[in-house]
Amino acid sequence: MGLRVDSLSDLPPSMQEQAARAMMGTIKNKAVKAKYGNTATEENGIRFGSKLEARRFRELLQLERAGEIWDLHLQEEFVLKPAYTLPDGSRSRAIKYVADFTYRRRTAGGGEERVVEDTKSRPTKTPTYRMKKKLMESVHGIIIREVER
Repeated sequence: MGLRVDSLSDLPPSMQEQAARAMMGTIKNKAVKAKYGNTATEENGIRFGSKLEARRFRELLQLERAGEIWDLHLQEEFVLKPAYTLPDGSRSRAIKYVADFTYRRRTAGGGEERVVEDTKSRPTKTPTYRMKKKLMESVHGIIIREVER
């Protein structure tokens, strides 16, 4: 029986990169069609899952250099439900959301806010994503800002 994971974040960090390469078809030069029709792209030595995500990263870097945003992070993880052990000894895995980007910016009132951003196309707005988006608001009080094509 094979290992079943719901997302790369469920894997140990040492296996996440290998799994990502396998999913993108880079192991043994096997061409694999992307699940959502996206094209993996590399920008500044960082591999992104889509051209849209790489383009948004370039935009955010320009905003950071201009001082309009700061504290830019990629792939920040949020726990929506912690893992726990059931009375019978079986484990319930954590439910996590991984944001494409997080950063801070000034508000109109002169304060600052944390922004959690995800690049989305219609096919990537899956039922799982929509559920996690609602949980982010419910659990963390964070509304995900979607950047679309």
